[in-house]
Amino acid sequence: QSPLAPYAKSCIGNDSAIFITIARNILFGDILFLDVADHKGPMIFFMDALGLWLGQGNIIGIWILEVISLFIASVFTYRTALLLTNNLIAVCATTLSILFITPILLGGNLTELWTLPFISISLFIFTRYLFHKNSTLSFFNLFTLSFCFIIALLFKASYIAIWCAFGSIIVIKLIQEHKSRKLMKYLLCIFISCLITLLPFLCYFHYHNALQEAFYWMFQ
Repeated sequence: QSPLAPYAKSCIGNDSAIFITIARNILFGDILFLDVADHKGPMIFFMDALGLWLGQGNIIGIWILEVISLFIASVFTYRTALLLTNNLIAVCATTLSILFITPILLGGNLTELWTLPFISISLFIFTRYLFHKNSTLSFFNLFTLSFCFIIALLFKASYIAIWCAFGSIIVIKLIQEHKSRKLMKYLLCIFISCLITLLPFLCYFHYHNALQEAFYWMFQ
């Protein structure tokens, strides 16, 4: 359904066109938020730039990344549903969610689409932890949650609600179980993982003297 698909005849939407234009400028050497900007996080522009680079300047490259993005979201939607119900219902729920979400995405290449894999991966980890007794969060789980959290934040700040909600539940759960040491360990791992994920972006904007501009466009 995406207008970026090779068989498409529909027009690209305004927001998508802006993202693609900024991505092209980045590939031509412009500095994001300094030379060219829009009020979104940097990930949408970097994702489009990656798609254009993979497609050698063709927007089909972005469409391929969109398909991969929805496929990953579908896999983890199915795996999450499978934790709560049987295989048939999990397949139906996943299929229906993808069918119904496609018209809502308005042709794709929006921050909502790109964030779906990171939300679905995190939802799976949260659900598996909360619905299985005596389960723990490994460093890999915590790093994955932190990585997905930061990437979602860098798409658009309002998308981090799921991490705030489930994170609060886990904190309350560990406090009620008197596992303060484990809680502190989790929080430390999350803090370090978030810093590691943020580091390349901080280095990019600091190197180009665009940190203040990036903060302004993303949050202010």
